[in-house]
Amino acid sequence: MARSLSSAPSRLTSKFSSFCTNRRRARASTISSAQRQTAIVTLRDRSPQKIAVFYNSATDERVVLEEAARSVGRIATKATDGSLAWAPLLPPETLNESVIARASAKNPAGAKTLQELEQIRELHAGLASIARQP
Repeated sequence: MARSLSSAPSRLTSKFSSFCTNRRRARASTISSAQRQTAIVTLRDRSPQKIAVFYNSATDERVVLEEAARSVGRIATKATDGSLAWAPLLPPETLNESVIARASAKNPAGAKTLQELEQIRELHAGLASIARQP
């Protein structure tokens, strides 16, 4: 069954919105099992590009998508050349950046400490690589 491209975004948006009706729960980070499963079912057959569009256009629903991505792990995805590959629902870097951004907004002092600790870790890794060189 061929789908028209012009109606695809609205159809996908309505499906995506249907599982995120309880915004208060998403804000409170209490995601129900049904919300998580619906997000997984809705997104697992989508291309990584469409999943990225959903995630980037989401506001409160991001928490639901992040929880679904964490719970499902890696899924089989179809590449543009037709091959199959195992990949996470959302890239781990994207999840980390989003969580850090939310935490930074809530706790600027903690965010500064985290940044300092990351710089110290990078310094230690650099020194360790120099020490390993013959």
